[in-house]
Amino acid sequence: MSEANGEAEDLMSGFRLVYSRLKADLLEDPAFSFTEESRQWIDRLFGDWNALFE
Repeated sequence: MSEANGEAEDLMSGFRLVYSRLKADLLEDPAFSFTEESRQWIDRLFGDWNALFE
């Protein structure tokens, strides 16, 4: 069972890294012309998913 827990933790850790990177890339992408207000809205919308998995 601990092996399965380790795999789940690795998967979750990988998800957090990918999610964080995608969110940052979206907010910094020059193809989108975000206002400061829209950046904040996206940041709040996506939130900190780390809190969901703790």
